[in-house]
Amino acid sequence: MMRGAWALFEVIVRGQYGLSYLTERYKKNIDSRWEIPATLVLLVLLEWMIVGVYQGAYHLLSLEDHPGKVFSILVLGAILWVFFSSVAHMMRQLYFTNDIEWVSGLPLSSSEVLGARMAGVWLGQILVLIVLWLPGLILYGMQLHKGVGFYILVADLMLSLPFFPLVISGWFVLVVVRIVPWGKYRQQIERLLSLLFPLFSFIMIMSINGFMMNAGASGSFTWITKLLDVPNTFASYFYPLHWAFGIGSNGVTAWVNALLFDSFSLCMMVVFLLLGAPLYQRGLQMFRNSSGSQRYTRKKGKQGLRSRSLFRLMLKREYHLLMDTPFFVAQTLVQLIGLPLFIAISFIRGGGIEENEPISVMFQMVILWGSVILCLLMGGMNSILRTISREGRFFYLSKVLPVPYKVQIAAKYTFSMMIMMFACLLVSVIQGILISDWILASWTLVLGILTGSLFSQLGILHDLWRPNLTWQSPKELAKQLGLGNLLFMILSLFLGGTLIFLSWILLKFGKLSFIEIQGIWTLLLIGLHVWTGKGVIAIANRRYQTIQG
Repeated sequence: MMRGAWALFEVIVRGQYGLSYLTERYKKNIDSRWEIPATLVLLVLLEWMIVGVYQGAYHLLSLEDHPGKVFSILVLGAILWVFFSSVAHMMRQLYFTNDIEWVSGLPLSSSEVLGARMAGVWLGQILVLIVLWLPGLILYGMQLHKGVGFYILVADLMLSLPFFPLVISGWFVLVVVRIVPWGKYRQQIERLLSLLFPLFSFIMIMSINGFMMNAGASGSFTWITKLLDVPNTFASYFYPLHWAFGIGSNGVTAWVNALLFDSFSLCMMVVFLLLGAPLYQRGLQMFRNSSGSQRYTRKKGKQGLRSRSLFRLMLKREYHLLMDTPFFVAQTLVQLIGLPLFIAISFIRGGGIEENEPISVMFQMVILWGSVILCLLMGGMNSILRTISREGRFFYLSKVLPVPYKVQIAAKYTFSMMIMMFACLLVSVIQGILISDWILASWTLVLGILTGSLFSQLGILHDLWRPNLTWQSPKELAKQLGLGNLLFMILSLFLGGTLIFLSWILLKFGKLSFIEIQGIWTLLLIGLHVWTGKGVIAIANRRYQTIQG
């Protein structure tokens, strides 16, 4: 019995974290003391922003007038979040793990393995709910002066709420595995999975922004009424949601609803484990057979090589270096989604902005500060991609290819800038929608492209000087480069703060117009960009000879 219990624990840990709890985590003597304080600082900042979002939302939704409906919106939002974010997570834990053969040798039945995998996903979703939803529920209780019983029910809800959406997404994953030809489309599906969560996050952020802007307009409060009625619409199609929404009520009714919802959720999970285990086993067997027969074909062969220039071939190579690794794709997309989030938070905290509000000098400087910081963050973000370190132990191929080093560096820089330009365009468009000032948004686009180019070149220089080519997994690379990336972000923030301070001085004491200040910084960044670009090419020609790949 103890052996089976330990095996279940090992499956949960491996499935959730992708490593063995004993043999891999603690045998690697990695000095990661800096991670704990850095993570705590980032978590505190994140929670502060999240609380501000809830304060602005409760103000717009008139919490004291509609307490039950606001609680229902919180619960429904959590359920939808768990469902959409768990599809890709569950697909990876059930089928895309590297320990399938190891798990098959354990003394566990199919239902036990499936349950352990689901437990790992469940724990991960609980952590997300604690970070994103628990502050809102606590603030809800504080503003309505709820008693201790409410917080006990909230703690119970954090544990039981993921069951229902996980069961739905679990059935979806099990069915999809049986009908998708994995041997032919596995790589494409892995890339698509990396897109699901960032795409859902982007849609959610844009929906919130759109709601805030519509609700903030004078006399336009019909959106609030419609939003408050959304939970009842969902509950009319699925009655158990009434029990989840009723946990926010008062007295014995809340406890009865909690008991009913917990019982229903547990029953759904038990039925899923019993009926889904055979389906999971057959899908796993089909997945093994198809994944072993993958072949990479080149239909055009040498004809394609002749028809394309060396630069285009190197650009395509950079594309595959990033896109063929789902972890790199997810890392990049999450950061791209995080940038608009910084914009949204500043407006949601204040409950939106009034239409036709005059932009004063100080308000203009606040927007400028946010624009500069965002653009510099985009530049710092590019350092995480690490174009040379991303090649790892296959860097020797870059040295033996009959392609000039400056062409390879140009391809790395161009591909990085393609990502950066998309991020800059996304941020500037959202900024223009939020503040209705497309001149400022256009300057944000220009500044973002220039600073992105500058930081892209600095990142390549840093990678040429100290490349990391010994990593065994993408997660290991991200961890080893974590401190350097954090320092790069701090440098970006410092430069952004310096730039906004100097802009404020020029605007207030230099008697310069806002357009003139924009022109000064644009010309300065263009000059730095040209200077660093020449330095990158010169250093690359020397360093490519000395780097040991």
